[in-house]
Amino acid sequence: MVFKHVIDLIKGRELVSLSPTDTVRVAIDRMVACRVDCILVLDHTLLVGLFTGRDLLVRVVAKGLSPDEI
Repeated sequence: MVFKHVIDLIKGRELVSLSPTDTVRVAIDRMVACRVDCILVLDHTLLVGLFTGRDLLVRVVAKGLSPDEI
């Protein structure tokens, strides 16, 4: 198995982020616009989470929740 440092994986890439208070709709719109499958959740400069396409499916769509309300 090949291991890489995080900095090597993100070097030269634009990091996409949102605030913990943003809705899932904001996350989806930003992920689509930036063509990414995950987005960093930042509280100012502190990483507090990561929202992925799988999170969207399992935590929102599968439960019948509205992305505009959560």
